[in-house]
Amino acid sequence: MGTDDKNVVSYNLALVPMLVYASSVLVSTQLNKFYLYFGRKKALFVGTAICTVCLAAMAFIDKNTNWLMYILPFFIGKLLVI
Repeated sequence: MGTDDKNVVSYNLALVPMLVYASSVLVSTQLNKFYLYFGRKKALFVGTAICTVCLAAMAFIDKNTNWLMYILPFFIGKLLVI
């Protein structure tokens, strides 16, 4: 995710946490509706399933698939709320 230059800090180090934060804020505004329709236990199960899939995807990221790090923060941010 970083640059090849050792003296330069990549903006990606701040971009990924910002995406996680932004998605968690967006999801938290609609969380009561989700609880109302599905219940808290199902929400916890969905969060656990999403977490497992995201962690498995992160385990296999390399230079060719580093674009996944721009998609996964949206799902991880949802997990932080659920």
